[in-house]
Amino acid sequence: MFNQTLASGGTATIALKPLLPHSSSVHTYFVFDSQPGKQIQGRVLVVNAGTAIGLVTLYTVDGMTGEDSGVVYPDRSVTRQDVGSWLHLTTTRLTLKPSQSQIVDFTVDIPANVRPGNHVGGIVAALDSPTGTTTTQTSAQNAPFGVQLRHLTIVAVQVNLPGVLQEDLQATDVHEGGANGFQTVVIGLHNMGNVMLKPQGTLVIRNDQGQPLQNVPVKMGTFLPQTAINYPFQIQKQALGAGTYQADLTLQYGENHTLKFTKDFTITKDEVRKTFSPQNTPLQPPTESGFSMQPFWLVGGISISILFAGVLAVAFYLGRRSSKRRS
Repeated sequence: MFNQTLASGGTATIALKPLLPHSSSVHTYFVFDSQPGKQIQGRVLVVNAGTAIGLVTLYTVDGMTGEDSGVVYPDRSVTRQDVGSWLHLTTTRLTLKPSQSQIVDFTVDIPANVRPGNHVGGIVAALDSPTGTTTTQTSAQNAPFGVQLRHLTIVAVQVNLPGVLQEDLQATDVHEGGANGFQTVVIGLHNMGNVMLKPQGTLVIRNDQGQPLQNVPVKMGTFLPQTAINYPFQIQKQALGAGTYQADLTLQYGENHTLKFTKDFTITKDEVRKTFSPQNTPLQPPTESGFSMQPFWLVGGISISILFAGVLAVAFYLGRRSSKRRS
């Protein structure tokens, strides 16, 4: 559901609700079990629950896996190659008054030659500004400028096709990442199979002596089949300095499958400088020596203690010499 406040003060609030035949339960997205070469018929309810007129554009997209996992949907300009290209809507433009709704029919035309397993796309509703309304902002110099706002809501469409189901997760590479004081180790992952996965496990990072420095747990969201991502593992507490490290990744997924991936990687001084700055260091930044830097007051306190102990020792020695001379 999304909403837009107009210049008149009213708000258009748009929602998409799946309508499934022979079902009394509430569904948040469509799931169709079908066959290659078949056509599926569906209906979606477009609702304006707001207090202003809503001009709505409907279109379809493919589902993708986000860089930190989970299903995301690209801009409509991205070429559709999966469910987004199979979906056909009977209408793509609606004008809805407050509290008005309209049913939109659609079909899913499945190609005859298509792989088995899970396929995901979506129906998107984009709310446009009505004619005659304007949206303006004011800059720091009090100069007005126009802002184009796009308000979107999406309902997912999942199509399951029969055949041999394959669960195959592979890791490809590892490198340092991060910015603004947050350091990550990025590992390339590819779902080579034909079903959705939700991997979970741990990443252990060791120094060049084999000692573990980080033990990062991970519980990923949905990983769509035939997609690849660069997954960022967040470094915790003490950051990694420049040097050579070993990434040891273990992920469990699907029906008792395990991915084990071990590879060395290098962090350069330039990469550390790009990640950390004096203005923004949420993590404890690394030091050149590899040891944590002590606060100035503590270092100064140790120095003063040593100096004071030295003065006492000299005074004691001179006092003993003076006593021997008198005796």
